[in-house]
Amino acid sequence: MSHQLSPQLRDLILSMNLGHSPMHRLGGWNLLEIMSRHGSGFGEPITIRFLVREYNAEYLEPGEAPVSNQILGRLLDVLINQARLVSENTRKVRLNLDGKYIVKTSAVYRITSSGIEFLNAMQRVVNAENTVVASTRRIDEFVDLVHLMRTQKQWHSETVAFHDHFVKMLEAFQDVMNGMRKLDADLREIATDLSFNHASEVAHKLQLMLQKQAVPAYRKLQEEARTILKMSRDEALVEALGHSAMAEDNLDAQNAVGDAGQLLVNRRAHMHAIQRQLDTLAQSFDPTPSAIQNSFDSIYLLFETLWAAVKLLTAEFDHVQRQTVDVKALTKTIDELLTRAETLHLPAALPSHLPMDRLNPQELEKIEQYNGEERTKKMSEYISDVREELTDAGSFPPVQRFVKEAEVRVYTQADNPKVVIDSLQVSDTKAAMNEFVQQVMQNETLGVIAGELTFQHASARDLAVTLFSATQYEDADSFAIFGRPLKQVEVLADSQPVRIHLASEAYVAVLPHAYRFELEAQ
Repeated sequence: MSHQLSPQLRDLILSMNLGHSPMHRLGGWNLLEIMSRHGSGFGEPITIRFLVREYNAEYLEPGEAPVSNQILGRLLDVLINQARLVSENTRKVRLNLDGKYIVKTSAVYRITSSGIEFLNAMQRVVNAENTVVASTRRIDEFVDLVHLMRTQKQWHSETVAFHDHFVKMLEAFQDVMNGMRKLDADLREIATDLSFNHASEVAHKLQLMLQKQAVPAYRKLQEEARTILKMSRDEALVEALGHSAMAEDNLDAQNAVGDAGQLLVNRRAHMHAIQRQLDTLAQSFDPTPSAIQNSFDSIYLLFETLWAAVKLLTAEFDHVQRQTVDVKALTKTIDELLTRAETLHLPAALPSHLPMDRLNPQELEKIEQYNGEERTKKMSEYISDVREELTDAGSFPPVQRFVKEAEVRVYTQADNPKVVIDSLQVSDTKAAMNEFVQQVMQNETLGVIAGELTFQHASARDLAVTLFSATQYEDADSFAIFGRPLKQVEVLADSQPVRIHLASEAYVAVLPHAYRFELEAQ
């Protein structure tokens, strides 16, 4: 093939099968390409003989059979009568037959403006995913062109410039709406992310998109709604645009030959097309429910997304206000708690309720009727059901306790327990503290870990090793010795490794350096 198609464009064209040919699925597209490439010159006229020769020479796919006049004729029939992308005219042409030119009446084919636009549009469709961005930069250009169309004093139908401004206005609106649709999708994606992840960065990005892009653009478009609806009903504007499209500086062939009748037909066709374009544009700004449902580019469809994003940001702000925590204050509280961890006494854990506690009296009475293994099986089934319904724990009924009369039992001397020797273990914390003070402390606040130390108590040995990690922190408030917080910890310069071991163990802990520490004054 002389023109290689990208994989994305090829898949799109194959899915359409332009020309409805099962053997030549790219046939319709290839014919448009041939006419587009050879239609601008003054060489050989584009007859069916020319199309067959070009197609078989340069556009056959690997394994594709050559086309014939009959097959190409069926393809052209679809392009001319159904798709209206090609026009057919019968006129006299000069044909080269075996080196001799003869004059013959034949059908000549030409790609129409719609066909050229179709070729370009398909390429834009393929590139839209990468080229369409959430941008509304052309909105000011669109507003200026709307004001030009609104002011009758600026209508200059003597040249095609006025009609060109109208075309630019429609193109600017399409670019703006493409950006708005992309912005709508981005807003929904960010809002969904914010719904599941309460992240301040996501909320900030959503707020910026609303303040800087979505809301200003939406407000500008909404302000032009009344003007555009009025333009669609202005017959004078449609007539002025029709005259401008067929003005004297138009390069149409009818202007060149002075065919007044054909010019009138073309002008009326342009006016009908302009009216349809204005009606489509007005439908995008029509606030009625039926217009919103039937319009693909309605600006009011974006309002729902904007309103949902604003409500989500409000909820996120309330969530942040409820969840705000002073991290510094919380850290300080935890540090103070750690320094007193040795002396804190936590209450014993409350006993968990048995599964029977969640049964109402009727269910309890029903289970009590079973005996042995059958009763155990029923209880297992109930426990399994409770575990599977933990998500509904908030709907469980309150625990019910039944008051029973206390049984009075008379105890005698025979019920007294046997007297045994008290063998409670005595904590060695005080002894370990005294040993640590004797071997390490220089005075009431200063301590030095150096040389080789041997401890009799494991807690004293562990404390000497643990305190070395405090040298890696700038603030030593989180470390404490028997409830007293540290004020300062530092490594002794040019010191030798310190060997610390327990008298009852062969294991030896080695610190890379000696260090000193200072306690807070009591």
